[in-house]
Amino acid sequence: MRRNIFFIIIIFMVSLFLFGCEEITDSYYSVWELKQYVIDSIHAYEGEENEAGEQVYYIIIANDLKLPTENPDVKGTKITWTSLDETCIDNSGTIIERDSRKILNIDFECKVEYGKDTLYIPFVFRLTTISLETAVMRFEAQLPSMIYEDRTFVNKIDDVIQITWTSSNEEAFSNEGKYTKLGADSETTITYIAFDSNNHVEGSKTIKVQGKTVLDLFNECKEWIVAEGIKDTYLTEDAVLPSLYEGKVNLTWTTSNEKIMEGNGKIHQTYYDQYVQLKCRIEIDGHLANYNVQMKIAALDSSNVDDNTIIQKLMEDIAVTQIGKREFLLYGNINQTYNAIEFCGFDVPTYEQICPLSDENRPGIIKTSTEYITVHDTANNSSGASAKMHANYVQGGGSGTSWHYSVDQESIYHQVPDNEVAYHAGDGHRVYGLIDTGIKATSVKPIVYLKNGTYHILGQDTKLRPFSNQDATSYDTKNYTNEDINSLSIIVEIGENGNYYMGRTYYNSGYALISNFGGNRNSIGIESCVNSGSDYGHTYRNLAILVANLCIQNNLSVDRVKGHHYFSGKPCPNSILTTQLWEDFLTLVSRTKFVKEKLSEYKFTWTSLSNNIDSQGYISKGVKSGDVVKYKVEVKKGNSTVYSNSFQTNIK
Repeated sequence: MRRNIFFIIIIFMVSLFLFGCEEITDSYYSVWELKQYVIDSIHAYEGEENEAGEQVYYIIIANDLKLPTENPDVKGTKITWTSLDETCIDNSGTIIERDSRKILNIDFECKVEYGKDTLYIPFVFRLTTISLETAVMRFEAQLPSMIYEDRTFVNKIDDVIQITWTSSNEEAFSNEGKYTKLGADSETTITYIAFDSNNHVEGSKTIKVQGKTVLDLFNECKEWIVAEGIKDTYLTEDAVLPSLYEGKVNLTWTTSNEKIMEGNGKIHQTYYDQYVQLKCRIEIDGHLANYNVQMKIAALDSSNVDDNTIIQKLMEDIAVTQIGKREFLLYGNINQTYNAIEFCGFDVPTYEQICPLSDENRPGIIKTSTEYITVHDTANNSSGASAKMHANYVQGGGSGTSWHYSVDQESIYHQVPDNEVAYHAGDGHRVYGLIDTGIKATSVKPIVYLKNGTYHILGQDTKLRPFSNQDATSYDTKNYTNEDINSLSIIVEIGENGNYYMGRTYYNSGYALISNFGGNRNSIGIESCVNSGSDYGHTYRNLAILVANLCIQNNLSVDRVKGHHYFSGKPCPNSILTTQLWEDFLTLVSRTKFVKEKLSEYKFTWTSLSNNIDSQGYISKGVKSGDVVKYKVEVKKGNSTVYSNSFQTNIK
């Protein structure tokens, strides 16, 4: 009996040990803790309370969801789900049907049972309009075949499906969507993941990322030329011209006048400033582009040189050994078949025909200063459209336009006093002015260029822009490029504080070019005639003589001689610009000015020694290749002959 009781006690204790321990362990969990398990297992988040004051939990469901039915770590738990709209999502979490137009909010009830405890949890399943697979297809549809700019991608659909992405080549295209143009094309793989509350779908796409194009390299090379390659356009010694950029862009240099500057950068100085167009041919993989820069070749110091030496050098410059054709063919029936030998020492008959004061073309406004000489051609090739005719036109009102001088092949007419405003440059009432760039000068004549909408000098940002109004009180906010600047550029000078100062500019919408202030208000305007039957070569020479005289009278450098184009972008003087003789014209003005200033005490007499050239240097149009023109020059100071020599020039 006693043994049976002992055996019963042993069995009871073993049972208590085997079953009682698990009961104690399970009793550690409460139904409230199981509630949190359910919420966490489907990654739900708190929403608003329902009408009964219960906390409602939300999940995003784009794909089928496997709903938990128990907590595997706690025996005896039972989790039951009830959809209140099984036509959309059934009790197992399987999607039956969705609405492609809007998110459906499906109410679910979750019943958690454990032991004698039961708890109900209200859920809302937010059924998206598309699946995750469709979401990634839509995302991938945004990805271009090539990236060549910053990009942003829609990374949220229905405002609930999230899509994240990464780039495998952040140097070219960052995870923030920033594009960086590398030296060559490259690739990046965009890896993306779309996910709802519980599922995700991955994908990837490899995309080409555009590197520098040929056009990019051209523009970059041009910018490098003006920022680093050519630091000064005023040469006092031979220039070092680069032949290669970035190891693959070939640069070949030529000039408009090899006698002034050679393509290898060697300069040939004389006793007056000379101007030449430096031409760069940019070649990239067989593609070609050109970039032109006006260069000024500094005069040799003549302060301690005797006049005889200067005259001898001057004759070498003028009495060239051979000469070719020069034709001004823009306007019908005007040209000069051959160059003139540019004899010096002449003046042109000038007639005063000042137009009356009026409200229109001669208001009598006194200029604040004279800063420029502005050169035009009339563009009137009618027969008889001479300087006299144009003087009469201005005198008769000129339809509101006016200019100071008219020049033809025989004479000059003066129409508006030099110190008064005339209306010829197309820049309105914009007044000349120089602005401190804040950049310390390290060269005499650097090139001004645009980058990101602001002017730069030698790679440094001036923070200056073209002005948007005539009063120069506000800047234009448009990001103009270097190609928008007129071909005669922008003035740059060194101020007393050692900084670069540049002229005021504006954008002329009529000619779509950035132009300069001070044409009407601060310059002397000259119209050169292109009338039918005239010889523009003669007019060209007379124009240079007048401009040189005006530079002397107004104490202006030849750098301040500008074409109409400079002030408005209009292609004028077209007769000179289209034949690319602008630098040649400036050199002629410079030489004429030098002779008038430095050798004013001397008289030059030129004598023709052949019937195919006259005593002013004009060559007959009847000459042909291989002919020779002969002439003699005699230079006197008072009654004494200081120089005499005979020359001949071959026609090529």
